[in-house]
Amino acid sequence: MESLIIWYILLAIVAGMIAALGDRSWWAFFGISLLFTPAVGIVLALFAASPEPRAQPDIVERLAAREFRACPHCAERVRREASMCRFCGGLLEAPVAPRSAPALGVGKIATQETAAAPQKRPQSLRAVAKRAS
Repeated sequence: MESLIIWYILLAIVAGMIAALGDRSWWAFFGISLLFTPAVGIVLALFAASPEPRAQPDIVERLAAREFRACPHCAERVRREASMCRFCGGLLEAPVAPRSAPALGVGKIATQETAAAPQKRPQSLRAVAKRAS
């Protein structure tokens, strides 16, 4: 009788180990094996679907690169549409269009007013503070 209990527990451990090799919960399949016999646990561990793969850090960085860019003054990440860095107050170049959107001015006819009108760049917070004092 004691050897039967030992074999039962050992086979439940084997079911848990098979599940762990497939990136599934060791404890869950060990518990299932104890509850429903080790044969059921082993069969479930062998045929259970694998969990979805976790996001790779490289993929996450590429996705974040679409929304952010580096400030040329302090190298902090700021939104791609930003015209001023929120960390150092430095001016950024004109906002870059998202990669999926068409470039600005495509399909528009430039008139004399739009071509001749100078575009004002926003001032940095430091420049405004110096002028105020």
